[in-house]
Amino acid sequence: HITIPTEKAVCSLFTVSGPALPVPAIAGSDVVLDCKCSTDLPREGVEVRWFRTRYDSPVHLYKEGRQQLETQDEAYRHRTQLFVEGFINGNVSLRLGDVRVSDNGEYTCFVNYAGRYEEAVIELKVIGLGSQPWIHVDGQHSDGVRLRCESSGWFPAPEVLCFDDQGNNLTTLSNWTVREDSKGLFSVKGQIEIIHSTNKIRCLIHNEENEQEGKLQISGQ
Repeated sequence: HITIPTEKAVCSLFTVSGPALPVPAIAGSDVVLDCKCSTDLPREGVEVRWFRTRYDSPVHLYKEGRQQLETQDEAYRHRTQLFVEGFINGNVSLRLGDVRVSDNGEYTCFVNYAGRYEEAVIELKVIGLGSQPWIHVDGQHSDGVRLRCESSGWFPAPEVLCFDDQGNNLTTLSNWTVREDSKGLFSVKGQIEIIHSTNKIRCLIHNEENEQEGKLQISGQ
């Protein structure tokens, strides 16, 4: 006696997978969180749910043949999209627009189909590149000039290094303030006093997460 598997039994054997490494995204940009189902999916009879910490407050939900956005987390309203036409190829990826610092973290891609469910966890790494540092003379002191340096739009919070034209590290001679704005991005402001014999100053403001640097050289005279 030979048992022939039914279509439902065959279709119920599937896996859901996403990238193993964090997905980088620049704050303010759009990003696609890739998620793949190993079987082709119909538009009917399948549930695709993206959520974070709360299953019942999804980032995006497709169920019963339609987008069900009435239960969507308010923070993601008008910013998400599923590629429904790609279900037939197992594509259950999520497009997220206007990325914010608050979007940083883990997302669960959940697929419920043919009496079985599988999920994958994808990590989004939000990055704020920061602006080009603006360095300008802020005043005089007895032996030289006082310089001020400003930069904004960083995430995570950046570090600052200052050097003179000989490559000497002047960071300990400077005073820096880091502040977080309403969007969760960080700005840095600082000042440093240099002597007249210093011809140039260079301040590097960098973010270790994405290894980006902002730098500018000016005359110290």
